[in-house]
Amino acid sequence: MFKYILIICLFVQLGQSVTFNEIIGYNGLVMSYSAYCFNSSITQWGCPASTCGNILTNDFFDPQWYRLVQEYTVSDSLFYIAVQHNTYYLVFRGTDNKVNALEDVDFVHQAQFPKEYSGSASPLVSKGFYDAWYGNLLIDQLRKPVLEALTSAGCGQFGTCNLMIFGHSFGGAMATLAALDFTYNNYYENIGVYTYGSPRVGNQDFAQLFDSKVENAIRVVYLEDTIPHLPLPAFDLWDSDATYLHVNTEVWIDIPSTDTSVFPTYVVCPVNEELNCSTGSSVPWTQFDSVTSLMEDHRGYFKYNLEVFCHDWTLDDLTVTPTPIPSSFDYPVLELNVTNKWYAGGFNYSNVVGTIKNNGTDDIVNPVWTSTPNIVPIGMFGLTPTVVNGIINWRLSPAGSYTQFMPRGSTLTFSFTSNTTQPWTFTRIK
Repeated sequence: MFKYILIICLFVQLGQSVTFNEIIGYNGLVMSYSAYCFNSSITQWGCPASTCGNILTNDFFDPQWYRLVQEYTVSDSLFYIAVQHNTYYLVFRGTDNKVNALEDVDFVHQAQFPKEYSGSASPLVSKGFYDAWYGNLLIDQLRKPVLEALTSAGCGQFGTCNLMIFGHSFGGAMATLAALDFTYNNYYENIGVYTYGSPRVGNQDFAQLFDSKVENAIRVVYLEDTIPHLPLPAFDLWDSDATYLHVNTEVWIDIPSTDTSVFPTYVVCPVNEELNCSTGSSVPWTQFDSVTSLMEDHRGYFKYNLEVFCHDWTLDDLTVTPTPIPSSFDYPVLELNVTNKWYAGGFNYSNVVGTIKNNGTDDIVNPVWTSTPNIVPIGMFGLTPTVVNGIINWRLSPAGSYTQFMPRGSTLTFSFTSNTTQPWTFTRIK
């Protein structure tokens, strides 16, 4: 059974309060909720007039100014990019599948964030969120595809573009990490982030670093939303010493919304974990009798029910193919060239020279190929065969080295003599 120790009076004043913009607050929620909609809905932006034509949008979604660039999926985590006037919008989807759920659960372990941090403090975040952003053996990283997508959209690193980042729930945690990562590394000049129902992401040192670096940050909490109360500030699970503290600045909507055309009443909370804001609210944990009741406020921001939010969106009959993320097998590129042919002793022979080029952006470790035909040719040089279940596996063995490592930008050469007329092909399998 999980054991938690709740630190009741954990609130520390960090950073500074920022001005909350209600127009951005409303439009950010709509964009964050829209990330849960069907692919065709998002790609075609079929948002109903009752939502995107609402007076609170201030004509933000007018197609004359607003343009959705594309959506992307990485290990079942979805994000999309939109442009409005001269501002780019990066939006992360919240928990929508089992992979996200597993990432959300690992609050026991923590890791330093950002990776590049070299100060004297110890900014740590949930290992689940860390792995979602940087990747691990089972989950592809979000960070690299996000940066590549922004560059492709016209918002390149070290440029002068304005970037706003939104996210609900798990998406709010990813938005928080992205905002600090990009700001800490000086990738963009102007960065803002609005999150909705975000869980706690990291410890006090992380919150302090975030608040000192990300000046335009708003964390919206609706009523007694349960997710912002997780993970608890401290717990003693499996000898864990993990602690958590929210980042600034909280905007707590403390009175239920009654009309989607009127912005709800709220309180701005400039102090981390201020007790007269959501941290001090009496969440009736023992009264929740179902997941629906437990998540009611989490899925009900601004009187929009997330469970049915996408139902009124306009769907067309087109099958939309999301922009693919490059496969890790796209590189290295293997090419074969026949340099000489001859006939002797009743056999056709040919000399073949192969080149392997790593033109990708990552180093490659221990690539493995199979070949057609499944035979070992005469005098193979540069590749070494092993047999697995009757299938020949080819690995790198460059001259003068036993390395099976290809740095990005490198080229290796191999050669062999073939005594078959069957064309040779190599297929990377690992």
